[in-house]
Amino acid sequence: MNSNHRAFFESDEGQPFAEVLGQPYHRYGYALMSVIGQPAIAAAAWELDPLLQALPQSRRGFVKQACGGFIGDLVQQFGGRRAVTRSGRPRSARVPASREISNGAVWELTPQALRTLAQPLR
Repeated sequence: MNSNHRAFFESDEGQPFAEVLGQPYHRYGYALMSVIGQPAIAAAAWELDPLLQALPQSRRGFVKQACGGFIGDLVQQFGGRRAVTRSGRPRSARVPASREISNGAVWELTPQALRTLAQPLR
């Protein structure tokens, strides 16, 4: 996540997004989406859609990128890495059933990352 994204999540506008993305139960969703080869952001899309729809259209692209960066930092913190195609390009895929998020990054989890992300919530 870059410094602009970080500043967004620290702002009043970004706080609701940070709260949704940082929910402990979403760790399970991010892990599951990664295991089945789907974008991790799909796990939180149903909660992000109404927040995105409340923003002006001109702001949504930046906020979607920031949300992807937030998830990327979280997954990498647990040892995940961006999945790549055979040609070495970063993988992305469509996000099903989201009105606002059309595609997202696909992540690979090492066995250790999967165990860490899937630890019981406290």
